[in-house]
Amino acid sequence: MGTVFWRANRNAYYIDYTVKGRRIRRKIGRSKKLAEKALQRIEADMLNDKYELALEEEQTRFNELADYWLKNYSKVNNSPSQYRKNEERLDKHLRPFFGRTRAQDVNAKMIDEYKASKLGKLSPATINRTLALLKKIFNDAVRWGFMAKNPARGVSLLHEEETGFEFWSEEEADAFLAACAPSVYPIFCCALNTGMRIGEVLGLRWASVNLRHRVITVERSRLGTTKTKRVRRVYINDVLYGALRKLQKKAVGEYVFPGRDGKIRKDVRGAFNAAIKKAGVRSIRIHELRHTFASHFIMKGGNILTLQRVLGHSTLAMTLRYAHLAPDFMKDEMRKVSFGAAG
Repeated sequence: MGTVFWRANRNAYYIDYTVKGRRIRRKIGRSKKLAEKALQRIEADMLNDKYELALEEEQTRFNELADYWLKNYSKVNNSPSQYRKNEERLDKHLRPFFGRTRAQDVNAKMIDEYKASKLGKLSPATINRTLALLKKIFNDAVRWGFMAKNPARGVSLLHEEETGFEFWSEEEADAFLAACAPSVYPIFCCALNTGMRIGEVLGLRWASVNLRHRVITVERSRLGTTKTKRVRRVYINDVLYGALRKLQKKAVGEYVFPGRDGKIRKDVRGAFNAAIKKAGVRSIRIHELRHTFASHFIMKGGNILTLQRVLGHSTLAMTLRYAHLAPDFMKDEMRKVSFGAAG
């Protein structure tokens, strides 16, 4: 059993324990309760053979914590596309700033300095996504007993201006699909006919496709929460059904749209831009294929609550950006309330 003790010269509680023949002392902080809780977690992990010594050194760098988090949390709980996104955000934004800093030395001041260093270089939305990732990593570090508190907990996010979006007309979408190379046509056909995110499309497995009942089950991990998966169902129309039937007849692996090595395909932006150029349609972002589906869903009389479920939005507010496209949407809704007699 380990022990908790106070070091007056450091003004902090420490924990003392032995693992694999090595004695370790770790500084926790000024809370005895937190120190006891950290020790309990470590002892529980040792009993369950889940303890990893590498992260328990007092000189654990942020890079080491990030590597551990990617391996033991993100790879297990996130979709392949979300895992790659986390890895990319760490490599491009967080590691260069925090990488060699001892994880326990990161504080709110450093995180605010990181925010300030990125202003004007990254959009507020991108900065906020990296801060959310940072907060998640430290939350899990606390949960695992590696740290006493989360230094990002009180850090405020930047204000994000609501931005508009582009979407194609039916004619533009049809022309784009007609210009797609045969190898990527089914990918973009799926994106345009379901509203799925491109990462969800590329990570789609045959196990999630039921052609008999014409339904796709989409599982998506949530960043920053202990909940495991959010599941939604997307229905397959006639056009997509035909494309998927052809693919299923020659399928050899678990992925519906695999790369050349049979593993998950990483990127299709080159093929996307090539088809746009060949079709001669307006250039839009690849994510706006999703906006194209949602916009036409509403313009053809689709229900806003149904669209929320189809897109997998966590709040209705995220879906209401499409509401203005509904035919007579506001007029019909306003007619539901009427006071007085008609003149």
